[in-house]
Amino acid sequence: MKLYLMVLWHMHQPYYVNPATGRALLPWVRLHATKDYYGMVALLREFPNIKQTFNIVPSLAEQLLGYCNGSITDEHLIYSRKPSESLNENEKRWIIKNFFSAHLENMILPFPRYAELHRKMKRREIFTAQDIRDLQVWFRLSWFDADEKREDPLLANLIEKGRDFTEDDKRLLDEYEMAFLKKIIPEYKAAQERGQIEISSSPYYHPILPLLIDSALGARSNPGTRLPRAHFRHPEDAREQVSAAIAYHQHIFDRPPRGMWPSEGSVSEEVCRMLSDCGLSWTASDEEVLAMSQGGRWFDRDGSGCPEEPERLYTPYSFGGITIFFRDHQLSDLIGFVYSRSDADEAAIDFVERLRQVAINSRNHNHRPVVSMILDGENAWEFYKQDGRPFLRSLYSLLSQSSWIETVTPGQIIDNPEITPRPLERLHPGSWINHNFNIWIGHPEDNLAWEQLAEARRTLVDWQRENNSPDKEEIIKRAWNNIYIAEGSDWFWWYGEDHSSTHDKEFDALFRLHLKSVYQSIDEMPPLRLDQPIKGFARTMADESWSAKSAIEPKIDGRHTSYFEWAMAGGYQHRSSGTAMHRTERFIKRVLHGRGNDGRLQLLIEWERNFLDQALKRGEVGLEITIENTGKFYYIPIGPGKRVESEECLAATDKVSEISLGGELTEIEECQLSLSVHVQKTIVEKVPEFGTISVKKIER
Repeated sequence: MKLYLMVLWHMHQPYYVNPATGRALLPWVRLHATKDYYGMVALLREFPNIKQTFNIVPSLAEQLLGYCNGSITDEHLIYSRKPSESLNENEKRWIIKNFFSAHLENMILPFPRYAELHRKMKRREIFTAQDIRDLQVWFRLSWFDADEKREDPLLANLIEKGRDFTEDDKRLLDEYEMAFLKKIIPEYKAAQERGQIEISSSPYYHPILPLLIDSALGARSNPGTRLPRAHFRHPEDAREQVSAAIAYHQHIFDRPPRGMWPSEGSVSEEVCRMLSDCGLSWTASDEEVLAMSQGGRWFDRDGSGCPEEPERLYTPYSFGGITIFFRDHQLSDLIGFVYSRSDADEAAIDFVERLRQVAINSRNHNHRPVVSMILDGENAWEFYKQDGRPFLRSLYSLLSQSSWIETVTPGQIIDNPEITPRPLERLHPGSWINHNFNIWIGHPEDNLAWEQLAEARRTLVDWQRENNSPDKEEIIKRAWNNIYIAEGSDWFWWYGEDHSSTHDKEFDALFRLHLKSVYQSIDEMPPLRLDQPIKGFARTMADESWSAKSAIEPKIDGRHTSYFEWAMAGGYQHRSSGTAMHRTERFIKRVLHGRGNDGRLQLLIEWERNFLDQALKRGEVGLEITIENTGKFYYIPIGPGKRVESEECLAATDKVSEISLGGELTEIEECQLSLSVHVQKTIVEKVPEFGTISVKKIER
């Protein structure tokens, strides 16, 4: 009995184009195009038996084609083209500030000259015109697909040259990039024609459909949610976002999509009926939404991570006339968040072995499994070595060689007469993140954004009622387009305290610019409050941390023996990172740290509730402590009653884990450390996600 594996890669970027200038505020459409969008589908030419699904959001495709025809540019592209000799000081500072926007470990440090320039920036040294020109080239080079950098003669020669680039080098790279962008859509169409991929879509500007249909669904999904004062209830907008997506998809890919990944996997009963009415055959969401739809029956997993009821999760369902696939949350997160720090071959083997256990468990339940793995197809790869290509090649090779696995598309499952979707009696309204909509509604910033959107929309409707004449059609169309853009999920993603980035101000300003454009299109004065940031307070990307007040000498017994033993410690507590991805599962709650009177490194790890109990069911749990500035690392087994006793390392776990490290560390003034949590020899979390925790000696 075969296991069917359905993999969907979601390709999406916000609509970055500033309505006032026509320029994209940020360069991520263009940069992910050179690094991810082409390479992900082109790789499949090496593996003709692998079937995949690519979900391409229309607003992404529109921007990509805008770069191809020259109607869209971005500030980074403009600055990268400027001759370095002619730049003024402000322009130089802008380039130095923005052209290191790449993953340090995987995209900057592997290239000696780029790493040298990064060190120079950190030391605040003066950049020469040649330094600036080299930086202009390296920023664009680093964002090219790893295979292209290795195989294309121009890119390979530039990388080999490494430094002292000329303006002619810049011009050749610019011409190459523009030509490269034009290959992307044709490559997807070619794979579609080969029958190797299915291309699906999302609502045009990536809105949260249930909240457009009725913002009250935010509280129905999670009764504790505080809703905006303005009730937003516009199912007609939701339908327009879907219908426009289908039409644009047909225009770009020469056929309509059969299915749609609703933005952030956000579904409701109303959404499914509407998608079916629009002619779509399938949609998808997350296993937590399925669990809530079945009375809150969660998917208990065995020691291998396999659901104990595989027949519940690994089957398509139906509701409202449409087939629904529910993603395996754990398998999807392994690729999205975990495997990036593992050996590529070992990670691929681990993934296939997990599928093998699913197949065995399903066979025991006399069930043919359809495993749905749905995840971000672009943002994960910068955390992998070589853009994840070694991992994907290893995984695709194993899948191709496995006679018991068949990779399929959703359309193939629907067309399979042997597979009948299981009817759902009800569908819980929710998204893939915590089975609710709290990322996008409920926080005061989110709610203020919804209220301003509702007011702009109401103003437009009132104006259109009085001015609905043929000569006003273009004005009305432009105004409504700005409403639809402002309905996108991305603005609300960055409001509130769930996520933060270095571009919070830009996202906030762009949202308000689109609302202003609604008023300006109809010759109305925008409300003055649209000049005020929605962000109510300044936030940074930094996690919460504090320094020790004095030396500490805790008893290493795995317990809070007394309040006072850690009262003077420093600490580190995670807050959501500035990332376009979202991780729902965390294991380390808090780290307390300090130094002993003799310089020993003292650590206390507070675990998230129930983590140890759940993790130990899956196998061995360990904590790896790496002293990044010395290269020294320690591996400590974790579990109730576990102890390590040596001169260099004392460790104990009971309710918490307490660790005391000595030896050469006692001589180091500042320990820069990171922690990795291992379950069954797989890294499941790194703390902090970026950078290190600094623990300095205490002066007496």
